[in-house]
Amino acid sequence: MRIKNIFLIVSVLQILLFATSCNKKEKGETDEQKLSAAKALDKQYEDAFNKGSWSAVMATYWNSPELVSNSFVSDRSALDWKQSQALWVIAFVQVKGAKIELQNSKNKVEGDVVLGSGNWELKDSSGTSKFKGVYLNVKARRGDKWVYIMDNFSETQHSFLDLLY
Repeated sequence: MRIKNIFLIVSVLQILLFATSCNKKEKGETDEQKLSAAKALDKQYEDAFNKGSWSAVMATYWNSPELVSNSFVSDRSALDWKQSQALWVIAFVQVKGAKIELQNSKNKVEGDVVLGSGNWELKDSSGTSKFKGVYLNVKARRGDKWVYIMDNFSETQHSFLDLLY
């Protein structure tokens, strides 16, 4: 009898703990707050790039070996934070004075992350368009700030319709 009583008490406690945890409302961000944070992160990235600050660009990325970044890498291999940082240092020497513009940006909340997409255009220091492309990214809160946890910037040389003719 004693074992049955202990089992019953433990079972009731587990049920109460489960019910309590299910009824707790998370005090997280609303979808509107997530979208606002995602838009602000894109603006922060654009401003950092246009100032020519690789360290400010890297501050928009998740500082983790789990970061997945394919930005401007010709062989499309995924880079972690340290590898990305090394490439950004080199890139800013090579494109000194270049400006980027994120265009047609779209963001969609999916749970705790925001999926982003759009077009980008890179202009040289004289304002001449040099490269254009598309981007995809995943933004999430890590610690006390929103960062990119995954991205892919791809250059587009031709539109799909150009390939048909």
